[in-house]
Amino acid sequence: MPLGVPEVGGPIDPTNEAHELIMMMFGGVSKGERNRIKVRVRTAMSALAEIEGRYLGGRPPYGYVLIDLGPHPNPAKAADGKRLRALDLDTYAAPVVQRIFREFLESRGLFAIAEGLTRDGIPSPSAHDPTRNKHRSGIAWSKSAIRAILTNFRYTGRQVWNRQRKDEVLLDVEDVTLGHTTKQRWNDADQ
Repeated sequence: MPLGVPEVGGPIDPTNEAHELIMMMFGGVSKGERNRIKVRVRTAMSALAEIEGRYLGGRPPYGYVLIDLGPHPNPAKAADGKRLRALDLDTYAAPVVQRIFREFLESRGLFAIAEGLTRDGIPSPSAHDPTRNKHRSGIAWSKSAIRAILTNFRYTGRQVWNRQRKDEVLLDVEDVTLGHTTKQRWNDADQ
């Protein structure tokens, strides 16, 4: 069944340049609306994180625990059992994170920091909270765990989300009627 569009007076004819132009215009308007929605959502998320101290999701970083702030202010979400959450310091793991940053600032390498924590019997993140990484043994600290902590923006007091984006890429720039594919890409760190 052909796609009918009132603006062209009936079904779209892909061979008609005027119809193609109208469909391209609709595509541009649609993309503009998606961008406006994206800006509104990001602004709202930023305000919720900054003003209300809300935690916007995901697993808490090592050194933090989630605390319950009560029912969600949106009645529909509250009726579904959703609750507000915020991050609080994990009294055991927070000093370990401070030690990692202190030793790194003293020019100790990732491997040396990991070895020192393991030698001192400090449980790795997966050993401290086995539900975090069920697939890991948690026997020792790894360089990658230290690197993940040192590069996590949360420890500097920043709320970061949307680290990746979806870009629409034309399948064939010569023939836009073939459509596009969606590619996941990393956003720049300074955004």
